[in-house]
Amino acid sequence: MNVYDSGVNIQDLEVGCVVASATGLWLVTDVGSRTLVAIPLSQSIIQGKWHIGPPYAIAETVWDEYEQERLRLILDAKNRITEPNKLTVKDFCEIIEKISGGNCF
Repeated sequence: MNVYDSGVNIQDLEVGCVVASATGLWLVTDVGSRTLVAIPLSQSIIQGKWHIGPPYAIAETVWDEYEQERLRLILDAKNRITEPNKLTVKDFCEIIEKISGGNCF
């Protein structure tokens, strides 16, 4: 999987996949036929356990089929987070390190 593949194909997504936008990383919480719904991921969100849901303590964002062209797939369906409610800061750092090749902190 190339971390920098352009655009996201909705058929490749499942709940637990991670995508990147210009504003950061997003955890996919729902996938429709033409849209995906996601919450932002950051160390503070994970530390505060705001990513546990549904319902989520933070607003979900809907990405339509045109906005999906600006997303990059980071963790695909084979590598997705199978239990998002158990995501830890360590897990998040491993994702960051995989993308950047550097340290999380």
